[in-house]
Order: sequence, then C-alpha cells, then structure tokens
Amino acid sequence: MQTLELTWIENQIVDSLRQAFDNAALGGNTDWTRVEFEALTKLGKALDYHVAHGKQKDKYYGEWLYDLIWYREAFEKQGLKSRLTEFVLAVESEWSYDAAELMTDFQKLLVTNARHRLMVCTVYPEARDQVVAAFDESIQACQNLHKDDRFLIVMLNVNGEDFDSVGLIKE
Repeated sequence: MQTLELTWIENQIVDSLRQAFDNAALGGNTDWTRVEFEALTKLGKALDYHVAHGKQKDKYYGEWLYDLIWYREAFEKQGLKSRLTEFVLAVESEWSYDAAELMTDFQKLLVTNARHRLMVCTVYPEARDQVVAAFDESIQACQNLHKDDRFLIVMLNVNGEDFDSVGLIKE
C-alpha cells in the first residue's frame, strides 16, 4: 500500500473537517453529518465551487449520486442552459461500523471521475489499519481507475474525539 503526501486542497479539506469536528458538540451520526456538510460546503464555496448535497433545501442542488459534491458549471450566453464543466470533489460518508456498509459507500468513489475523492467514516482504533487496507485493496483491484487517481480517507474514532486521515493512490 502506497500512502501519499496530501495536496494543498486535500490538506485544506482535512484541516476544515478537523476544526469542525473539534469545535462541535457531537452527539452521533446526525451531528457528524451536519458538521461535515457545513465544513465542506463552507470550504467549497470559499474555493469558488458550487456545492450540492442532500441536506440542502433547494432540490435542484440536492444530492447528485454522492453524499456531497463540488463542481463548476458554465451557462450558455443565450438562455439558462448550464453545462457541468468540472467535477472537483465526490464525498461519501458512512457512520456505521458494519464493514459491508462501509465498503458499499467507499466503492461508489471508485466509479467517479471527480478530481478528488473523499471518504469520511468512523472506525474503531483497533480496526483502523484493516479499514485502510481494505480501501486500498479495492482501489488497486478496480480496473477502471487510472494510475495516480487519489483518494482521501478521513476517519473519526468511534468516541468522536480522535481524528485521522490518510491519502491513497492507484498504483
């Protein structure tokens, strides 16, 4: 397994989530999702991306296959037709400790062509290395990925206090 040095934007994502989780009173899955989406929405908009996720009130900008995305679009000069021009970030979150549910959500990231892929999950400290290895095995086995495709994994310990991240790459 090859872990990688995080890019500037990946470090911004990690720092934003770390700060949000550190500063929030977290009571479980609903709070974790709210805090995660607020932090990623704020960061995405600060970086001049459109942000879409299922917790938004505007149905047009709701969930797009993934829990949250960053994207750019262009509008035609004549009319209101928009065109997706860049799919920047695809995010999947899974707060369950069930391995099958965790892998189901993670594997959605294997089929995106977003420049950045982010998995946010909770883990038991003793299972951390096993979870990361399982994610990496899925990445390496997936034939539609390209060499050097990147994945950022952010893990919140089950107690909600410890925070860890790792970058993985398709070899």
